[in-house]
Amino acid sequence: MTSEIVTLMKQNSIITELLEEIKQLKRQNMEQEKKILQLENRVSELEQYSRMNDVIISGLVIRPRKYLQAGNIKKVAVRFFVVVVVVVVVQ
Repeated sequence: MTSEIVTLMKQNSIITELLEEIKQLKRQNMEQEKKILQLENRVSELEQYSRMNDVIISGLVIRPRKYLQAGNIKKVAVRFFVVVVVVVVVQ
């Protein structure tokens, strides 16, 4: 009978330790979730701030030269847009 009590006490001790570990892990998880939310908000704010001075040009038609393939048209348009934005922002 005493050996059963000792076994039960050991099991109870192990269970108590595991419950404390679970509580600690839950606290850490909540802290990490809060930190992730803060970082997501910060990224959103920074992205919005970086778009603040953007210049959007619409209605501009870029005709590809003969040596350009159809797949490169977008690259030319993006490069032109970046150059125009840099020139406008610098001036």
